[in-house]
Amino acid sequence: MSPNTSSEHDRITLSAMQDLMPELKSSICLDIQSALNTIREGMPAFGDCTAHLKEKMEEFEEVHKSLVDSYNETQDEVAVIKLKLADLDNRSRRNNISLRNIPEDIKEDSLQDYLIDLFTSIVSDTPERDLLIDMAHRVPKPESMPASTPRYILARLHFFYFKNKLLREAERKKDIPKRLKQVSFYADLSPATLARRREFAKYTTILRENRIPYHWGFPVKLIVSRNGTNLILVSPSQAANLLKRWSLLQPQEGDRSPGKQKPPTLTQEWTVVKSTK
Repeated sequence: MSPNTSSEHDRITLSAMQDLMPELKSSICLDIQSALNTIREGMPAFGDCTAHLKEKMEEFEEVHKSLVDSYNETQDEVAVIKLKLADLDNRSRRNNISLRNIPEDIKEDSLQDYLIDLFTSIVSDTPERDLLIDMAHRVPKPESMPASTPRYILARLHFFYFKNKLLREAERKKDIPKRLKQVSFYADLSPATLARRREFAKYTTILRENRIPYHWGFPVKLIVSRNGTNLILVSPSQAANLLKRWSLLQPQEGDRSPGKQKPPTLTQEWTVVKSTK
C-alpha cells in the first residue's frame, strides 16, 4: 500500500468516528439516565427499609439498656449473697482455731493432750472446764507448702469465749515455754473472707506502720479506731480515700484492686436524614 493510500484511509476512519460520537454520547446519556431512574424509583423502598432498621435498632438499644440494668442489679445482689454466705460459713467456724508449726511427731492420739498443755501455757488461769476440745486433726497440706513444713492443726473448742481469749493472749504472751514458742495461732476463716481481707492488705500495712489500731468486722469490713472514733470501711476504695484524707496515701495511689467491670450501655450513633424529592 502506498503512503498516499494509507493517509486517505486514516482520514476516512477519523471521519467515521466523528460521525459516531453524537450517537455514542446519546447512548451513554440514555444508559446513565436509565440507571438513575432505576435508583430513584428504588429510593423510597430503601428509605422505608432504613427507617425500619432504625426503629429496630432503637428497640434493641432499649432492650440492651434494660438487660444491662438487670445485670448490674443481679451482680450487686450476688455480691451481697456471697457476703452473707461467707458470714454463715464463718459462723460455722467461729469455735475453730488453726494452729501452725506443730511438729509432725505429735500424733493424733496425743494431739489433744498437747493442745491442752499449749493452751494452759498461754492462758494459765483457765479453769479445766474451759479446756474442752470437741475435735482436733491435721488438715491436708497444700501443694505449694514446702515438704518440711508441718501440716496445720484445726481444733474446735467447745467454748467460743475461750477461743477469743486464747487468740488475744497468744498475741501478747511472752513467757511461753521454748518447746511451744514456734506455734502460731489463727482464726479459722472461710476462703472468701481471706480473699476479701487480702484486698485490704495495702491499707492495713499503712495502718500498722502508723500504729493506728484496727480490727475486722463481719461480713468483711475494716474497723479503724482514731481519736476515740470507730470508722467502718466496707471496701478497699473507702480505705484508700480515708488514708488520703489523713495524708497517709498519695492522691495518685488510688485503689487498684481488681473488680468486675460493669458492661457499657449502647449509645445512638445515627441521625435521621430527611430525603429530598
